[in-house]
Amino acid sequence: MKKVSLLLCLTLAFLSVSAQETYDKKAVFKNNGFWDNWFIGAGARGNVYFGDGDDEADFLNRPSLGGSLFVGKWFTPKIGARLAFEGGSIHQFSKGFDVMNHQHYVGGHVDALFNLTNMLCGYNPNRFYNFIPYVGLGINHGFDADWKSVENNTVTFNAGFLNTFRLSNKLSAFIEISGSVLDDDFDYQPGGDWSYDGLLGGTAGLILNLGSTATFVPVGNTDQALIDDLNS
Repeated sequence: MKKVSLLLCLTLAFLSVSAQETYDKKAVFKNNGFWDNWFIGAGARGNVYFGDGDDEADFLNRPSLGGSLFVGKWFTPKIGARLAFEGGSIHQFSKGFDVMNHQHYVGGHVDALFNLTNMLCGYNPNRFYNFIPYVGLGINHGFDADWKSVENNTVTFNAGFLNTFRLSNKLSAFIEISGSVLDDDFDYQPGGDWSYDGLLGGTAGLILNLGSTATFVPVGNTDQALIDDLNS
């Protein structure tokens, strides 16, 4: 396991361009204020739906477009949370007929974020690349092709990988690969070989850091101004 961690750190190091000190992964950090370390992100999203009969369709007809918006907070350099919203179109196909059913949806989910780069390689606020897996729980609501609401709701189990690329102190680009598990009848085709359907998504966009600070300071820092602040 140590060899795997070392190999991953070396790989990430090639993607990290920074003169900032990297803190030890066991370092303890000062607790920031409630309004610190918030972020907001948005991006364009592509969807592929996996339900009964979809494998019979031409794969090039299956992708569809949507969007994503999220807001979140980092509690430590390693752990964070976010509230994410997504929506757009999904292409589904009638089993045995290869007929496309055009549907729309909107959804929201709460995710727990784990910065694996900081966990394995130590915290560096100026690191160019961070690899952030997440898991979450949410709900989707379905619409027809004309965006007319229909009685079609499903609880979703969400997981994915958030890849961030630092552009400045305030701005980062991101590429996200996500997957959701939905009720089998969200595509109006219950039954079949699987008890659940799936929704695979890929999103690219920007993240803006909010609040008075987007970084963390180790408790062991010898800066006198920090010591005075902690004493007060």
